[in-house]
Amino acid sequence: MTWRWRIASYLFLAGTGSGAYAASTIAGFFGSAWDPAPEVGVALGAPLVFIGMLFLISDLGAKKNALRAFVNVRTSWMARGSWIISAFVVLAGAQLAALLLHWGWPSAVSALTVALAVATMIYTGFLLKACRGISFWSTAVLPVLFLASASSTGVMAVVLGGAVYSGSLGSLAGLAKADAVLVIIESLVLAAYLERGRTLRQSRGSVRMWLRGSLAPAFWVGVVVCGLLVPLAFDVYPASTVLVALAMSLGLAGGLVLRRIILAAGTRDALFSISPSDPGPFWGKVLRGAAG
Repeated sequence: MTWRWRIASYLFLAGTGSGAYAASTIAGFFGSAWDPAPEVGVALGAPLVFIGMLFLISDLGAKKNALRAFVNVRTSWMARGSWIISAFVVLAGAQLAALLLHWGWPSAVSALTVALAVATMIYTGFLLKACRGISFWSTAVLPVLFLASASSTGVMAVVLGGAVYSGSLGSLAGLAKADAVLVIIESLVLAAYLERGRTLRQSRGSVRMWLRGSLAPAFWVGVVVCGLLVPLAFDVYPASTVLVALAMSLGLAGGLVLRRIILAAGTRDALFSISPSDPGPFWGKVLRGAAG
């Protein structure tokens, strides 16, 4: 099975939507100085994650496969994630409806929804980590990378949405400064992820694909330049609302590209080699015994 753009879009939208909700709601807990961030995050959260779920369902194909995504919670990260995301969409969607109808919403429920949003961001990394036959994914660093990236793209989505909605940055400039910290954290985690991949023989080929192979243009231009450097520059020095909105758009595109190349570089580990020229210690004994 090969996971392509539909699953990459699912991972991106689920992470960005939950990140937007979590970041904006946490900002709202500190008072009205962050307006309109809380409203923008609530408006983006459930719809983005729900659209991401549609990408997942379309990739699963048959209806019975979609239903199977909810079973075996004890052993399956797909099942755990399906329940977590569904609960988040229900609560965040209800909060969005309350916002549109100008109803009050309990802070305790918002806190619970934030916890589900954080779980959604982390879960997407654990989903790939569970694929033990792929060393490039099977690392504890990957869920941390997904959390850092989703937090960053979530804030970018809120800044972009708020800039489009209000026509100016206003108090969102402070949120952009917070995004600068998140981008730096994401960069450090990404470097740690690549270093971990480089130290393992099974995943060195995946790292080479990123740094100087077929995925190098997507990594250096799409992720490093568009996804990290450009947003960081305009987070720190917001020249104008239009340029910041453009930078946030590029940052979001970089987040999508990051997930796509993580999937594309996930090559399966070779289980063993029985090449006569290099049989290895165990299989060499087997071949020598057979020859004898």
